[in-house]
Amino acid sequence: MTVSSYIFAAAPIVSSISPTSLVIGTNTTLTCTTSLNYPAGNVTWSRTERGDPLINDRFTVNGDGTLLVSMAMMEDAGPLTCSVTNQYGRSFLTAQISVQCMLL
Repeated sequence: MTVSSYIFAAAPIVSSISPTSLVIGTNTTLTCTTSLNYPAGNVTWSRTERGDPLINDRFTVNGDGTLLVSMAMMEDAGPLTCSVTNQYGRSFLTAQISVQCMLL
């Protein structure tokens, strides 16, 4: 009797970006959640689905793929795309990011 096992690998599917609301003047870490973690993917963040890089020293992509937004500003509002790529393909999701004033 022969037993075969197959491991199916695929491109990760980006399922969510959270949070989608920032507060002016605060630091917030955004997470890009994928439905598949094997094989792991390379996470990038951009303002467009084409992958134009975030050109701003207040945005930092951490080693775990999360995005740190330092000292949020009104101009940070708008579409933000998380893209995950592995050897099997690429998946991305764009979320509309809002920026709120801090309530006192």
